[in-house]
Amino acid sequence: MCDLDHFKQINDEYGHSVGDQALVRVAKLIELHRRDRDLCGRYGGEEFVLVLEDSDGQTALTVAERLRHAVETFVFIADDRRIALRISAGVAAFPELYADSGDEVLDLADEALYEAKRQGRNLALLNLGLKCYRSGEGDLIEGEGSEERPEIPRLF
Repeated sequence: MCDLDHFKQINDEYGHSVGDQALVRVAKLIELHRRDRDLCGRYGGEEFVLVLEDSDGQTALTVAERLRHAVETFVFIADDRRIALRISAGVAAFPELYADSGDEVLDLADEALYEAKRQGRNLALLNLGLKCYRSGEGDLIEGEGSEERPEIPRLF
């Protein structure tokens, strides 16, 4: 799941038509970075979702990071002004994370997306469970309210 960073600011500063153009440009970049069998679409507001079939979490994080970089380096010009676009992304994978439904997988990706925003935006994070995330650069991030991981019992 990904979200256009500071979208309200784009709408407020440049107008809703420019905000709409930004959404269309990001949607086209998402379309360019998906495989034929992957699903993508606008999830709501400035959020988009990609469903990557037969992909583990690391592969999905790599795709999200590639998309994040593509948006960051894209030159978006509207009304003769260059406007910086950035996205944050949250990734979750099944069966790496247990989920009863596709909705729960989306909730886990959304949790990672919100942690990416809390960490400063323009970031892709893979949800590892227990409020722990991995960035595209391999950094481990403990989210707000992260629980201490129980120690593995020693038998001897």
